[in-house]
Amino acid sequence: MRHLTDDIVLTVKDAMRNLRYAIRSEATSPATRTESLAEAGAIAPPSARRRNRVARLVDKVFTEVESGTLAFVSPGREGARGLRFPRPVCDYFGLDPRRDEAAELIFARGFYRAVKGLLRGFGLSNMLIFEHAIGRARDEVVQCHGELVRHVLARLATPSEGRADRIRICAHLTASLVAARPIKEVDLSLAGAALPRGLAASPNAYCFAVLGLATAIASVSEEAADAEAVDILASANSVVDLRFQRFAEAFEAEDPAEALAREFDEVLPFLP
Repeated sequence: MRHLTDDIVLTVKDAMRNLRYAIRSEATSPATRTESLAEAGAIAPPSARRRNRVARLVDKVFTEVESGTLAFVSPGREGARGLRFPRPVCDYFGLDPRRDEAAELIFARGFYRAVKGLLRGFGLSNMLIFEHAIGRARDEVVQCHGELVRHVLARLATPSEGRADRIRICAHLTASLVAARPIKEVDLSLAGAALPRGLAASPNAYCFAVLGLATAIASVSEEAADAEAVDILASANSVVDLRFQRFAEAFEAEDPAEALAREFDEVLPFLP
């Protein structure tokens, strides 16, 4: 389990992200966006311009403070600055407590950066994502399906075996992430391009289905080792966009993880 210090820092960081989201929303709202008013042939009132300047200044301060909090996190998190995504699902667990703690930190930070990057790729710049909720989603899987995790880790010496179990762990993580709802808010008004319908309808279900499928590709596909991360994510995104209704139905099933594992298993032979 993660250190209490990490828990506190993540909670503080998420609180700052909450404030920053509100500040950015204020700075980019139609009432304070001077460029929008100019395009409309209107002049922004002094109060709107002041709110805009203050909002942008405070946003910058919060960004710097959030970056500075990394210095207070346990050393295991410092090594996560060079994270890559996606990576095999077994990288997110360890058989002994020390390795499992480091893997937990990699998971929370890696998925946070990945979902943020995915949303930015759709032209979205203002979002509120709770890293703490991402970490808790992994905790839920360890607590409820620890035996499956240990079973898979013990069989890593024979990578050709255990394919179905690795897919099941990816599905459990994905279902747990969607249930935890780490994506709290997304400002869809400033999207730079047409958004997938599934993303607009349910950001958590869409984004974590993409990241979960990408993780499954990295976990079971022999071609994934030679593929670029951007290509794996693009493949996963294309599949989820095309089949989002099926993924959405899986999340609503009596056993979401098992239903999701079947969806993953059906498309994985054709990916990346």
